[in-house]
Amino acid sequence: MQTKKRLKPFLILLVSLVAIFSVTAISYAKYQKDADLLKEPDTTSGDLSGKFVSIADAPAQVEVPQNTNSGANQPTGPSRLIIPDIGVNAFMESRGLTKDNAVDVPKSLWNVSWFNKSSKPGSPGPAMIVGHYSSYGRAVFANIHKLKPGQKIIVRDDSNQVFSYAVKSIDSYPQAQVPMAELLGDKQSKPRLVLITCGGQYIKGAHDFTNRTVIRAEIV
Repeated sequence: MQTKKRLKPFLILLVSLVAIFSVTAISYAKYQKDADLLKEPDTTSGDLSGKFVSIADAPAQVEVPQNTNSGANQPTGPSRLIIPDIGVNAFMESRGLTKDNAVDVPKSLWNVSWFNKSSKPGSPGPAMIVGHYSSYGRAVFANIHKLKPGQKIIVRDDSNQVFSYAVKSIDSYPQAQVPMAELLGDKQSKPRLVLITCGGQYIKGAHDFTNRTVIRAEIV
């Protein structure tokens, strides 16, 4: 009995040390994963890949829309993007061009951004929305490749107007071959959305991905 009594405090101490070690190991692993996530992509640079979608690379005849929509019946600035089938409900920033003449990106992994040189959602022509992707699955557009034609994309603006779109296509392009002329052209067409993010393989040295995923959707 005496031996059992002496062993009891030792066993309690041993179990406590194992528990502390396990929690510490899990916390460190999470820290390492989060640290790597913050490096992929570098969201402090204002440009996801150096040339994410560069207006400078578009054909000369392509004119960037100047977003001249105005009037009482026109939508106000977009504020939220909702994609029910992949669990997206994101705040929407308004971003223009970077100093390198590329489409700017949201400053948070969890936000999206409306390219404010494109049409406003709900107005004629293409509204371009940009979001981050991470191969860890912890960014706003991490599951965008799971979308299917016909699924719903919803945009809400500052005045609580809601615009619903149906997915028409999901395409992947090498990052230098994004068809900007097509994506930003035809400003008089029915309202449509262009969602764009990274995809393909991650290139560690470049903090970039090989491809760009483009979702096209039309208003319904």
